[in-house]
Amino acid sequence: MIAIITIWIISVALYIYNYNLGLKWLYLLSLAHVFLEFPLNFTTFRMLFSSVKNK
Repeated sequence: MIAIITIWIISVALYIYNYNLGLKWLYLLSLAHVFLEFPLNFTTFRMLFSSVKNK
């Protein structure tokens, strides 16, 4: 929870300091979120397809 609040505070501070820098920072965070979610998506699809195959 502390990490999330810290990232939020940094994001707001960057927007206040420089709009373009804040926008680039949030774009980087959203891109990281997509790439870091790939292993979870892979695991989820593998489990779904294996349960459908077993029925």
